[in-house]
Amino acid sequence: MKHLGLGLALCFASSTVGCVDSGSEANVPGTDIAVNVDSGGTSGTQLQDGVEPEPAQDIASEDAANGGPDNVVTEDFGKTCGSDADCQSGPCVQTANGSVCSKGCEDTCPEGWSCLPAKDTDSDGSVCVPDFATLCIPCSANAECNLPLGLGNERCIPRGSDGAFCGGSCESKDCPSGYACDEIADLDGEVSKQCVKEEGTCECSPLAISTQASTSCLLTNEFGSCSGERQCSEMGLSDCEGEEASAEICDNVDNNCDGEVDEDFPNTDGTGLADC
Repeated sequence: MKHLGLGLALCFASSTVGCVDSGSEANVPGTDIAVNVDSGGTSGTQLQDGVEPEPAQDIASEDAANGGPDNVVTEDFGKTCGSDADCQSGPCVQTANGSVCSKGCEDTCPEGWSCLPAKDTDSDGSVCVPDFATLCIPCSANAECNLPLGLGNERCIPRGSDGAFCGGSCESKDCPSGYACDEIADLDGEVSKQCVKEEGTCECSPLAISTQASTSCLLTNEFGSCSGERQCSEMGLSDCEGEEASAEICDNVDNNCDGEVDEDFPNTDGTGLADC
């Protein structure tokens, strides 16, 4: 009995592992500690005063390292994908650098991503989508600047003879470095706050190259300005290409691109065409 009392005293002095008779070893789940298992088959950590031991904190530690339980980066987040079937944690979404796997969210996402409703996808709830995925892409309409998953208020902004390029809504987001948040009119004349490039011409992103994004532009010389086109390719953004303005001649063609045909030549037969 004396030895039994000493054994119980030592047992109650233990904090997590507990006291068992000698036997084979077994690992306590969630730890690297091995304990003995008695010959009667009892294994694992022994109860102290009927209280279960604290569970392992692996998940909580991972949540904390990523900014909370809603911001855990999954194993395939950011992995290149071709469709939703390639992703386990969320839909396949377009970014400026190509399509990658996303993840579901409730409120927050990794830096550079926003938590938005998962419209037009097989996912429920909300998913993380990239910020400014179409920024600076050549465009000819507002719709070309808005991806299926996104804020939906990016606009196609005219930039003079260079053409028109997608802005990025800065109503609730700060613009990336090199871009300014301006109240500016889009191609439809509607004013909104958009990120626009502060200096230089937009470059072609991988997304712009894969979609062969293009915009109209102007070719200007001493005779006038004619409309051309420039497009993104593996070679980058092309120069403005098209017919250049020339002196007006009598040929039923608007040679100087001013909207009038043969305006410098007489029309005497009542046909509306010059006497060429």
